[in-house]
Amino acid sequence: RLRGEGFDLGVSGQATALRVHAREGDVAAAEVALVSILADGDALSEAEIPILQLYNCTLRACAVAGDLQVAESWLTKMKASSVDPDHVSYGHVLQACSEIRSMPKAERWLNTMIREGVFPSSVELSVVLHLCARSGDVPRTESWLNRTVNLGEEANTYCHNAVIVAHGQVGECDAALSKLRAMDEGHGPLPDASSFGSAIAAFSTAERFEDAERLLDEAQCRGCMPDARVYCGLIRRCAQAGDVARAGRLIDRMQANDLEPSAAALRDVLWACSPPFSGLALRALAMLERRSEAQEDGSAPGDGVYRLVARPFVQVGDLHGLQRALGRRPEGG
Repeated sequence: RLRGEGFDLGVSGQATALRVHAREGDVAAAEVALVSILADGDALSEAEIPILQLYNCTLRACAVAGDLQVAESWLTKMKASSVDPDHVSYGHVLQACSEIRSMPKAERWLNTMIREGVFPSSVELSVVLHLCARSGDVPRTESWLNRTVNLGEEANTYCHNAVIVAHGQVGECDAALSKLRAMDEGHGPLPDASSFGSAIAAFSTAERFEDAERLLDEAQCRGCMPDARVYCGLIRRCAQAGDVARAGRLIDRMQANDLEPSAAALRDVLWACSPPFSGLALRALAMLERRSEAQEDGSAPGDGVYRLVARPFVQVGDLHGLQRALGRRPEGG
C-alpha cells in the first residue's frame, strides 16, 4: 500500500515486506517484491542481503499457499541466475508438494536435491515419508526410511511414525503395533504421543476398539497422552459402529483429561443414540450448546440436532424427556 502511495520502501523495507508476504502465503505480492528488489542491483549489494534468502522467502510463500507450479518456476529461475538452492529452498518446494498431496512430484524433487549434492535433513525427508504413508504405500514408506538412514541422517520419531501411519491406512493394525514395539526395543527413537495416536487410529479404523483403548491406557501411563483429535477419531468410529456405550466412556475420559470432543464427534454420537442412551444424547447436546455459545456468532445447534436428541425419547414414548430435549431449543427454533 505504501508503494502504491508513492513511498520508497528501499531494498531493506521491501525485504521486510517480502518476509511478511512469505509468512502469509501471498504468492503474488511476494513475487512483486522479489522482482522489485532484484531489479535494483546496486541497492541490493549495499544492503548486503543474501539473494538466496530472498528467493527462499518467495518459495516459502508458495509452500504456504500450496502453489507448486510457481515454486517450481522460481527454483528454475534461481538456477538460471546462478543462485544455488539449498536444503531450505528444496524444503519449501517439497512442502508445496505436500500441500497438494503430490507424492510423485515430492519424490522427484527429493531425488533431484540428493543428485545435486544438497543433502536433505530429516525435515525434508519426512515430507516424502508422510506423503507415502498417507497413500498407504508401506513398501515405499519403509524404503524412504531406510534411505534416510543410509544418507547419514538420523531419522527422528516423526519419520518413524510414518510407517505406523502407512500400515494404518491399509488396515494393518497389528503391523502398526509391531512398528511401535520395535521403536520401544531400540529400533529407532522411543515412541511419542503421535506414535501411539497413529497406532490407536489404525485399530480404530479396523474397529478393534478394545485394542485401541488398551493403547490409550498404555499411552496415558507412559505420559504420551494422545490429543483430542485421536480421541474424537475413536469416538466417531465407535458411534458409527453402534458401540455407543464405549463412545460415551471415551467422552468421559476426554473430559477427565481436560479435553473436549469435537462437534463432528458429538453429532455422530447423537446419530447413534437409541433409547437406552437418551441421557448421553442430552449430555452431547449440552456440550454442543456450550461449543456454540463459545463461538463469536453465538449460533445455536440446528433443528436437525434437536431432532436427533428427541428421537430416543419419541421411540419409547417418553413425553417428559421429549419436552426436556425440545425445551432447550432457543426461541424461534
